[in-house]
Amino acid sequence: MISLLKSNNTSNYLVILLLIIILWAEFFFKIFYVSVHSLYTVFPKTIFDDKNYLYLLLSIIFYFSFSYFIIQRNINLGIIESSYQTIGIFFILFSALFTNEKIISLFTMLPAMFLYFSVFRLFNAYKNDNAEKIIFDTGILFAITLIFNIQYLLFIIPLIISIIIIKQISFKELLALFLSIISVLALFFSIYFFFDTNLLIEKYYSDFFDKLKEIFSINFSDAKKFQAKEVFNFMLIALLILVILILNFRIRKVFNVFNGKVKNIMFIFLIFSVLIQIIPAIDKEMIVLTYCPLAFFSTKIFVKMKNKYSAIFLSSIILYVILIQILTIYIYNGF
Repeated sequence: MISLLKSNNTSNYLVILLLIIILWAEFFFKIFYVSVHSLYTVFPKTIFDDKNYLYLLLSIIFYFSFSYFIIQRNINLGIIESSYQTIGIFFILFSALFTNEKIISLFTMLPAMFLYFSVFRLFNAYKNDNAEKIIFDTGILFAITLIFNIQYLLFIIPLIISIIIIKQISFKELLALFLSIISVLALFFSIYFFFDTNLLIEKYYSDFFDKLKEIFSINFSDAKKFQAKEVFNFMLIALLILVILILNFRIRKVFNVFNGKVKNIMFIFLIFSVLIQIIPAIDKEMIVLTYCPLAFFSTKIFVKMKNKYSAIFLSSIILYVILIQILTIYIYNGF
């Protein structure tokens, strides 16, 4: 089984689907149970009429699509050459960490995907004569991220740092990044303004800038707003990250300049995704941003280990995920 997971075998996509079904079984049962006891017609009516089914379906599609995207970028860039699909398997495993954050809103799903679209697009700028165009494309993807959720504006910091890591950035390239972001946002608001017949633009503008002001108006007295559940989740994810990073730095390394740069960028996004959780205004669903870097580092560990140690590592991750699910269900009535 370990050999299969380490191989470039299309059967691993079936493993991903099975993992989703197993790890999300509680939600299928919960919705089915509620539907039956609410005298609903479970199929086919409820799957279309009950928003729980819709959110569940969209979340599953999101996680599988995100997993597939990561795998494809890994194949195209050759980040982890010996095991292309494993990174998708670990991503699905980490997506099951917190029961209440499995089913997430579109305003978290879509910007999370577009943020990593921009990051993986940026990787193509390494030793590329068309780096300026690639950085422009990165800015466009990042701007789309902001349209869905302005809170992601904070990630302009790790994004600029990532560009500097990938290559020696020039003023022209930095200008291309900001012009692409501003152009997309200006185009979006212009189209929204001219074609908006219900004056929804006023509400969007208001929400857009109110959220922006809330993020950058941090008051340390707001710390009291954190609930015990949020602190508990933060500690669990922080412990997992610490263990994985320690193991990652202890494994045997094969020198590769590009992979080293990717590793540094993933590390920055991982740490930044955790640190922003201490900002009260940030949606706690944004914890999903840690799953991609975690999957990257876990795959590195898994592939470099001997099979017997890889089995122990994978089993430990699975047991940790199950333990967290049990704790969140039992302590916080997530079920």
